Amino acid sequence: MKSLKEIVAGLASVPVEEIDAFFALDRPGLDSSLKRAVLIASIRKNLGKHCMEAGRAKTFSELEDAVAKAPPA
Repeated sequence: MKSLKEIVAGLASVPVEEIDAFFALDRPGLDSSLKRAVLIASIRKNLGKHCMEAGRAKTFSELEDAVAKAPPA
C-alpha cells in the first residue's frame, strides 16, 4: 500500500521528499480532471477512503485534511 505522499509524488512525477504541506496540486501531472480522478481512485485503492474532496484540494495540506475526514470506501 502506498502512502498519500507516495501517491501524490507518483502522479506529479517528483520525489517523495519534495512533498510538504505547501506542495501545490495545480501543477503538471495533477492539474487535469483525469489526473484528479486517478488521484481519487488511488486514495480509495491504497488508503481505503472515499474522498471526492481530493479533487478540490489546492495543496497537500488540504488534501491530507480531506483524506483524514473522508469515510471508509
